[in-house]
Amino acid sequence: MNVKLPPQAIELEEAVLGAVMLEKSALVENISSLIPHYFYKDSHQMICQAIVDLYAEGSPVDLLTVTARLRKKNELEKAGGAFAVTELTESVSSGSNTAYHLTLIKEKYLLREMISLGSDLQQKGYDDSTDCFELIDHAQVSLMNVVQGFVRKGLIPIKSSVTSVIEDMAQNMAKNERNEMTGVTTGIQDIDSLTGGWQSGDLIILAARPAMGKTGLALTMARSAAKQNQKVLFCSLEMTHKQLTYRVIAQEFKQMDVTKMQRGEINQAEFNSLCLKADELHNFSLTYDDDAGLNIIQLRAKANQMKAQSGIDLIIVDYLQLMSDSTKESNREQEISRISRGLKVLAKDLDVPVIALSQLSRAVETRGGGHRPKLSDLRESGSLEQDADMVMFLYRPEYYGIKEYETDDEIILTKGFAVADIAKHRNGPIGEVYMKFDHEFTSFGNWKTPIPQPDYKFPETTHHDF
Repeated sequence: MNVKLPPQAIELEEAVLGAVMLEKSALVENISSLIPHYFYKDSHQMICQAIVDLYAEGSPVDLLTVTARLRKKNELEKAGGAFAVTELTESVSSGSNTAYHLTLIKEKYLLREMISLGSDLQQKGYDDSTDCFELIDHAQVSLMNVVQGFVRKGLIPIKSSVTSVIEDMAQNMAKNERNEMTGVTTGIQDIDSLTGGWQSGDLIILAARPAMGKTGLALTMARSAAKQNQKVLFCSLEMTHKQLTYRVIAQEFKQMDVTKMQRGEINQAEFNSLCLKADELHNFSLTYDDDAGLNIIQLRAKANQMKAQSGIDLIIVDYLQLMSDSTKESNREQEISRISRGLKVLAKDLDVPVIALSQLSRAVETRGGGHRPKLSDLRESGSLEQDADMVMFLYRPEYYGIKEYETDDEIILTKGFAVADIAKHRNGPIGEVYMKFDHEFTSFGNWKTPIPQPDYKFPETTHHDF
């Protein structure tokens, strides 16, 4: 019986360890890639860890200091003794190829991880108690963890960044001359004016208490972007794709509300009219995902698939607290923290804005007064505020029986009135935007009469997080 050894490169491991102990330049240039578990031999892992520890402390790294560190940790004999450590340096003439050698070592490590993952999946697959879909989730999470730990972005010199920024500015100037926004349209003119549209790479938290109309506002934004040929992925963990489309039809044509359409309480003429108008929706660049058990790994996979097939410009998740965490962590705060961080990473990696709807805590209801939401009301995790580039609260004073809303310039009657309160904006100003709310169709629009807007300036005490 032939027993195959796992992929390994022992001689290259010896060459790398010897080089970084002999040449300081080889150590400094490659320290970020010196990961002990990339090495196959246990003794090499110990030596690598000693080198990394010494470097982190600011201590000299050479044959003598590494040997002393191993002796102090009672690992010198396990690492082969002082003679074995010395041999590593004697077999190396130059450290000029250390980076390339490390790349080959990392590739062997990745192959070993793939073999280990395959064996684990095979073992679980033969177990009759294994749930097929849980196993798929486990495979996706495990593979993503391996890849994320292996693929790292390198350092970016400023000359490369400056070139990229100049190109962006040129494109934005051209858009400005054509009266186009730099970001994806929000569907509300005053929000567009304040934000420039949803910006690539940003995580936007749209938060409100239940019954404020979060989904309605999200669909308003999705429709507006899709009509401008921006490719939108709308992930709903609460509603089916049919329920969403009923709402889109109601918002777009304002002919009858969702309840009447769902119950069939329309006549033939109304039905024929809707059918003709519904053809217009075929050209909307709007894609649904209504998987109620969606987790961040699955969302990443679906978003990457859409990007590869048709492109993607905006992702909306309704809503964040319904997402599951593939690690099944019992601590809900840690779970939400991982989800929000995952959404931010997704926005950066795909270079698209991600809007995540979020519930607010009941503190809004018990506060009294105007029941205005604030950042501390973000439910279950402070990481939402930390990870978000923008936090926008949706607030309808009419819901709380408040009949008048006082601004610096006027008093507004609250019937059909809503406020989008941008409480955090990492890359821009904060402030309130007023909107029209159509309760019958659960849709939002521009405020019906021109009103003085606040002078949006960066506040002295800020919610910005640069």
